Amino acid sequence: MSELRATLRVELLSGFHIQAGFGTGGLHQAMVRNAKRQPFIPASSLKGRLKFQAQRFANLLDVYGNEAMFESFELLFGGAFQLGRLYLDNAILVEDAHQSEPLAQEVRATNQIDRDTRTVTEGHLRFFETLPSTLKFETALRLVLPEARAIDGDVDLLPTECQTMVALLLGALRLCDQLGGGKTRGTGRIRLVHRDWTLAGKPLVEFPNAWFAAYLGGALGMPEVAS
Repeated sequence: MSELRATLRVELLSGFHIQAGFGTGGLHQAMVRNAKRQPFIPASSLKGRLKFQAQRFANLLDVYGNEAMFESFELLFGGAFQLGRLYLDNAILVEDAHQSEPLAQEVRATNQIDRDTRTVTEGHLRFFETLPSTLKFETALRLVLPEARAIDGDVDLLPTECQTMVALLLGALRLCDQLGGGKTRGTGRIRLVHRDWTLAGKPLVEFPNAWFAAYLGGALGMPEVAS
């Protein structure tokens, strides 16, 4: 087995909220935090969003119904009788060395409108915590592959059965622009940056942009896409 690895950075572009499942100090929905009271992005939330975007990417290519594509999707994220090959860690806050003040906390309010009276429903005013749009989080990505080689800093051999799986992952990474709760209320916009790709411990220079463009142009018969 070989491992395709990368570093993912989640850059917040708007207020951000992933709820902890409970409230505290007047908040109905607190932000998920670790034992040090630092906010983080659970790996399950990020992986779930990537899974959604991978299916969306396959649908955009109109090939999700293809049996090979479906098998690759289950290889990547797992299915009823198998574990997925994609592993993610919790995304940890990237601390600014020049930041001297405590991490800012934003509180937003939401309510419910009664459709009959067209007024706020009594008892439905809720407060939830959000993070400011200046924060960044990082996590590690691992994709377990059958034996593959990296020669001269690039992918020399990627098994045919894994090419679709890797393409699904790259497509999902490119489409992922929202994460967390409140997406219809102006929160959750992100930029997902991936870098430092390695295969079996060797750095990859031309991957993923050149490889992804070649996959779209070759395997799917599409015009070559600019990287």
